[in-house]
Amino acid sequence: MKTTLIKFKSLLIRNIKLYFSDKLMFFVSLMGPLILLLLFILFLRQNYYSSFVNSLPEGISFANENVPHAFIAGWIVSALRSVTPITVSLGAGVIMVQDKINGTIHDLKSSPVNTSTISLSYFLATFLSAILIVFSVLGLGFIYIAISGWYLSFIDVILICLNTILLTLFGCGLSTIINIFIKSEGGITAVSALFASVYGFICGAYLPIAQFGKTFANIFGFNPGLYSSIIFKNIFTRGPLVEMSSLPNEAINGIKDAFDLNFYFFNVFVEKYVTWIIISFSVVILIILMVILSNRHRLFKNFRILLNKKHKKV
Repeated sequence: MKTTLIKFKSLLIRNIKLYFSDKLMFFVSLMGPLILLLLFILFLRQNYYSSFVNSLPEGISFANENVPHAFIAGWIVSALRSVTPITVSLGAGVIMVQDKINGTIHDLKSSPVNTSTISLSYFLATFLSAILIVFSVLGLGFIYIAISGWYLSFIDVILICLNTILLTLFGCGLSTIINIFIKSEGGITAVSALFASVYGFICGAYLPIAQFGKTFANIFGFNPGLYSSIIFKNIFTRGPLVEMSSLPNEAINGIKDAFDLNFYFFNVFVEKYVTWIIISFSVVILIILMVILSNRHRLFKNFRILLNKKHKKV
């Protein structure tokens, strides 16, 4: 057991060092979310603000004029949080593919190291590399919220960090599973580009899911990452919504429905605690699936041996 842990630690440190030794790769991984944040602020913020104002009853005004801006700022940062851990995790998992390209993976597998240990080292290295970038971007998001109007409590910040860790684990599990089947640099580039352009829509980051209609909302509801997005949106906008408590309940519910704070899966309202359960359970499932797929050749071999033994007995 001790020897396995030493081998795992060595592989983990090696994978992390390889990722951060490529300064360009790290810089691109960091700049992607920052560019996305600027795009949200410069080009989409006004559209979100107009949608928010249009959803309010006529003649409504707030004692604090920052409330609408704080709500939109919170929603923008929550949208960024919904997509960044996934895209960054895919980029951070490139070391696994590079080891296949240069043949290092064959050297690792021929050494006295369990395949599961190798896969878990890739997974954890991807997570630690990605979480550094993800929390750096989160810090910038908090600065933007502070400028627009800070309504987050200490508990809100803790829950945001917890959900960030869960979604990053989800993204790393997804990245590791995908990279098991990718054997070229072009493949990982294509997959990363596809996820970067598509995932933001299916998790409700670029546009609220409500704008896609019920059919697409139900389809997108099969994406576990969507529920993490719903968690972010509720936490980041909870403070401004409290300031709107004087509004009629119909108006508050209208805002929640329009901005994905409420989500209905096949017309069934998804409770907030259920969203936490879904994303947590999904992380566990992905890790189990990752271990199974990493050992698939050995499992199939053992299964065939077992079948042959039974056949000989018969």
